Amino acid sequence: MIRGEVNRNTEAVIRIEVFGPSSLLRKVDAVVDTGFSDYLSLPIEIVTFLGLPFRETETYALADDTDVDLDVYACTVSWDGRRRRAFAVAADGGVLIGMSLVRGHRLTIDVVDGGPVTIESLQV
Repeated sequence: MIRGEVNRNTEAVIRIEVFGPSSLLRKVDAVVDTGFSDYLSLPIEIVTFLGLPFRETETYALADDTDVDLDVYACTVSWDGRRRRAFAVAADGGVLIGMSLVRGHRLTIDVVDGGPVTIESLQV
């Protein structure tokens, strides 16, 4: 089970570890973004620090209906006690967890300051 909490900005935040190809890692606080359908969004500084390998450039539709081309990189994350391959979109802003990473899990959020955030596997 993954645990986090709701911050003062009403964001559901969890801590994860992101690994590069040489097992270099960065622990990051990540906001769970239910409107983001991909795996993970990372600032370019973290992508560069970890030496993540480039995969492709994709076009993403933002919340304001504009399209933007963003680079996608391969990475590994520590997820629910295991290492899992994922793809990270390099974008300005903080670290975001998208619904592709949450797929197969139950997400529970008590939306109050300091409220618990839990992500539980639905695998039997």
